[in-house]
Amino acid sequence: LFDYSDAAYIFLLFLVFMLASTALALALAALFNRGMAAAVASSIFYVLGYAIYEATYMESVPRATKRAACLHPVTCFTLATIPLAEYEESGVGITADTLDSAENNNFTVADALGMLSLDIVLFLLLAWYLDQVAPKEWGVPRPWYFLFQARYWREVF
Repeated sequence: LFDYSDAAYIFLLFLVFMLASTALALALAALFNRGMAAAVASSIFYVLGYAIYEATYMESVPRATKRAACLHPVTCFTLATIPLAEYEESGVGITADTLDSAENNNFTVADALGMLSLDIVLFLLLAWYLDQVAPKEWGVPRPWYFLFQARYWREVF
């Protein structure tokens, strides 16, 4: 399928996309008490990523806007397929030399790898925070400002 690209970069792209998607699922799951509601809302949010992609894939869209859109993992991964496909079509592929460049686009695979890595960290932090403050069927949620309480950090450490 990817005859000219370095397999390690393709694997890395799919890996960080999978990890970012999992982190997003954890963050969304922290908002819901019922599984069915979480599944429906998460599916809608996931498909929304393709709508964001449709609004940002053109060359005329600034690179900063594309990077901001990459806060959604689906959008970011889909944007990364543009330079990947361009380099495969030209017979060059994604390699160490082409990772941070794009032939006809202002968004690179390196941009996607960086933003997906940021997504992983942000969504895991958000999942942890929401798990602490979102009301659940059992237990008492912490106040929204629990991060600033010394008592919480004494419990953690």
